[in-house]
Amino acid sequence: MRAVLLYYMRRLLFIGLLIALMCGAHAEDLINYSEDIGPYVVSFSLPELQSGPVEFEKDISQTEMLNGRIKDEYKLIMYSGDEGFCYIIVSHLDKEQDYSLKKLRETQEEYFNNAGFSAISAEREIDNTTGVIIDVTDVDASQLYEFYYFKDKRTGIHGGIMLPWNQTVPLLRTLNVTEPKY
Repeated sequence: MRAVLLYYMRRLLFIGLLIALMCGAHAEDLINYSEDIGPYVVSFSLPELQSGPVEFEKDISQTEMLNGRIKDEYKLIMYSGDEGFCYIIVSHLDKEQDYSLKKLRETQEEYFNNAGFSAISAEREIDNTTGVIIDVTDVDASQLYEFYYFKDKRTGIHGGIMLPWNQTVPLLRTLNVTEPKY
């Protein structure tokens, strides 16, 4: 019952926001963020969040994969009001690897659909390159936008954000991960 009530409340809120936008409400100002993690600088913009200021948690790890290759991972996790709402992971391999964006898109969409979620995907420009975004909805209508793209044959970026679409778009449009500082 509560899930149904939340569903209708979200719909009503969405309709109200849509009406406000159509009546000429001005766009929110964006807040620019820039965080160093390992040899990378991750920068992006987000609207001000009602849940409070954005706080960051960082994690750096190195893993030897099954094929013997070494993968460095640089994770940036964002919180607002004690709730995690976004993560960005930069993965860097010790050797070049060929990536297939099409195969990644198909595999990830299939994974979410087989796990009981509703998932649809599309290609879109992220960080000045072609990437994939997957719109994942669960049975409670909770929304997750997963995204993937490759900077080069050794560096891939993967992230997820649990904000409404109109708050997710600024991050996707402004996300920039700089090359390693070797």
